Amino acid sequence: MRTRIQPYRSGSTSARALSEATGIRRLRVPTTFRFRSSDRVINWGSTKVLPGAIYAINHPANVAKAVDKIDAFSHFERYEVPTVPWTVYKGEAEEWQTEGKSVLVRTSCTSSGGRGIIVASPEDTLEDAPLYTMYMPKRREYRVHVLGGEVIFVQEKRRRRDVDGISSKIRNANGGYVFCVQDVDPSDKVLGAAIAACDCLRLDYGAVDIGWNDYYARAYVYEVNTAPGLEGTCLEVVSNAIAEYPR
Repeated sequence: MRTRIQPYRSGSTSARALSEATGIRRLRVPTTFRFRSSDRVINWGSTKVLPGAIYAINHPANVAKAVDKIDAFSHFERYEVPTVPWTVYKGEAEEWQTEGKSVLVRTSCTSSGGRGIIVASPEDTLEDAPLYTMYMPKRREYRVHVLGGEVIFVQEKRRRRDVDGISSKIRNANGGYVFCVQDVDPSDKVLGAAIAACDCLRLDYGAVDIGWNDYYARAYVYEVNTAPGLEGTCLEVVSNAIAEYPR
């Protein structure tokens, strides 16, 4: 049996890191690889189905559900996965503003890492966009890695000490946030929400971004990443788990 990694693009840094850590070769994009019936594919964020491929991890059709935010939120809602209020209607988002709520204007339904998001305060004029989500206050934000229905690794997004004065509503690298692994102790509700998010999208593997509100003791799933960045301890744990995953 041959196993290959199918990256969503040739230049994927995380796909390269996963390949080097596991010893599993990557496919080129596009590929001319001819599959045998015993071959297996680890899909790393691609929505393209390769003819003849048998997917050991993440069929592209399921990755597509995660990539499309409207599709993902629809699945979260249908399967009662805890998430933020969302709408495709500008008027509904404006009603949230009249209630004193901030709105995250999502100008792209397929971007990740906070790209394409505009934070609108209650007094701001909303731009036209395909998707709006209500901002829900959070004390912490986690990235929970799930494989085969089990949590294998948890990171917390924390602001670097040398960065100040930037909004904490969008916690990404541009805002000075980094992934930390020391003293990370999420609620069981966070872990359960991560597993439920991957399950409802039928993903074998996903890195789930989740906010946690202490006051209400609630978790909010934001998105499921199917080709997350991997480095350090995260790379070691995830690559070992994927290499040993039943195929």
